[in-house]
Amino acid sequence: MSDTNNFEEEAGSGLMIAISCALLAISPAVVFFVASQLVQGIARAFFWTSSQTHAVRTSAAPVSGLRDVNLAAGIGALLGPTVAGYLWEASVQLPLMMGIVAGSVAVVPAALLIRFPPFAARPSSPTGRDVRLWRRPGVNAACWMNTGAGVWKSLLNSYVPLALSLAGQPAAVIGILLSIANATVLVGSTASGWVRRRGVRASLVIGMIATGLGLAAVGPFAGLTAPVAIALAISGIGAGVLQTVGPAIAAEKVHPEERGDALALTGTFRATALFLSPLGMAGLVTLVPVTAALLAAGLLIITPAATTWRSNKDVD
Repeated sequence: MSDTNNFEEEAGSGLMIAISCALLAISPAVVFFVASQLVQGIARAFFWTSSQTHAVRTSAAPVSGLRDVNLAAGIGALLGPTVAGYLWEASVQLPLMMGIVAGSVAVVPAALLIRFPPFAARPSSPTGRDVRLWRRPGVNAACWMNTGAGVWKSLLNSYVPLALSLAGQPAAVIGILLSIANATVLVGSTASGWVRRRGVRASLVIGMIATGLGLAAVGPFAGLTAPVAIALAISGIGAGVLQTVGPAIAAEKVHPEERGDALALTGTFRATALFLSPLGMAGLVTLVPVTAALLAAGLLIITPAATTWRSNKDVD
C-alpha cells in the first residue's frame, strides 16, 4: 500500500459518498437504497484504512496520529446528525444535497495529502516460515480490540435504541443517550496515549472491560435514564480506547513495510464485527429478551480481556 494509493482511495471515497447520497436523492425505492448503502460501505472501507495508514506515516507515534483522526471523526459524527436534522426540517432532499456537496469537496483536501513512497516489500522469513500477521504478539490483541469496538458500534446503532424504546424511553431521551455514548468516545480517544503507555495487555483489558461492562449494563438498566447514561458513557470511553489504541498497537508491532497490511487487517476484523453482530443478535433475541441479549453481548466482549489477563503468553 502506498500513500499515492491513499490519495486515490480517499478521493474516491469522497466521490462514492456523494454518489450514495445522489442515489437516495433520486428515489427512495429499495433498490436505490440498497445500492446507496453498498456504495457507502465501500467508501467507508477505503477511507478507514487509507486515513489510518496516512496518519501513522505522518506521526512520530502511531497512537497520536490515530487519536487525532478519531477525534476529528468523532466530532463529525456528533455534528452530522444534528445538522442533518435541522436541514431535514426545511427539506427532505436538502441533507442529501449537502452530502453530495461534502463528498465532492472532500476530493480537495485528499489532493493535498503528503505523498510518501510505496511501502518496501515485506522481508522473507529466514526459516522460510513467516508467522501470519494476525497471530503475531500485539497484532492479535489489536485485532481483538478492533473487533470489540466494531461490536459496540454495531449494537449502539441497532439493538441499544431498540432496548431503550422497549423499556419505555422517549425518542428524545434515546437520542440524548446515544449522543452521550458517541461523545464519550472522544474522551476515550483523548486518553488513548495514556492507556497505550500502560502496555498492550493493560490497553486491551481496560478497553474491553469498560466497553463490555457498559454495554452489558444497558440491558438491565434500560428503563432507568441516569444508570443507562452512565453505562453508555463508560462503554463509549472503552470503545474510544479500543478503536484508537488497537490500530496503533498493530502498526507498532510490525515492520514499517507491513504497517498498511496490519491496519487493513484490524479494519477487516472491525468490519466483520459490524456485519455479524446484528445477525448474531437477531438469532439471540428469538430465544431471550433484547435486554438479556445485550447483557450476553457485553459479557462476550469482556471474554478476550479475561483470557488475556489470565494468560502467561507474551502480548506486549
